[in-house]
Amino acid sequence: MCIKLIFSLISENSYYVELAPQTMKQGCLVILACFLLPLSGCTNLADDTYRGESSTVENIHVWQDGWVSDSTICRESIIIRGGEMYICQFSLPGDDWIVIDLDVDSTTDAVDLITMSDLNYQKYEDGQDYVYLEDWTDFSTYGSQYGKDIEFPGGDWVVLVINNV
Repeated sequence: MCIKLIFSLISENSYYVELAPQTMKQGCLVILACFLLPLSGCTNLADDTYRGESSTVENIHVWQDGWVSDSTICRESIIIRGGEMYICQFSLPGDDWIVIDLDVDSTTDAVDLITMSDLNYQKYEDGQDYVYLEDWTDFSTYGSQYGKDIEFPGGDWVVLVINNV
C-alpha cells in the first residue's frame, strides 16, 4: 500500500506494481527511515532555541568565612547575555578564608567561573595566557560552592562569571 502511494505521487501515470508483502514492509521501513533520520538531529536545536543566549545567575556570592561572622565581598543575581561577564574585584591584606557560592538556572546557558589575580586578569583581557586559582574556578558550570575550608592567598583578586555562548 505504501509503495503504491509513492508510485502514484511520483508520476502522473499511476503504475500499479505488485510487490510481495515482505518487500512492501521493507520498502515502507526504508522510506520511513529516510524521512525520520534527518529529523533526529533537530532535537538539540529545539533545546538551544529554548535556552537562548543568556545565563540566569540566581546567586553569585563571594564571601569571607570568618570565625565569628561572615562578611560579603560581592553578591548579585543577574542575567548575563552571550559574550558578557560579571566581574567582582577585591583585595585581601593577607591569607584568608574566601568562599564562592554560584547558582545558575539550569534551563539557561552554563557559565565559566574564573578566579585570578589582578595581574592575570590584565593578561586575560589582552588575550595572553593567564593563571587561575583551581579551587575557585569551574568551566561550563551551573554552580556549586568553591573554596570552602581552603585558605585563599592575600592580594588583589578578580572573580569572573562569563557566558561564552
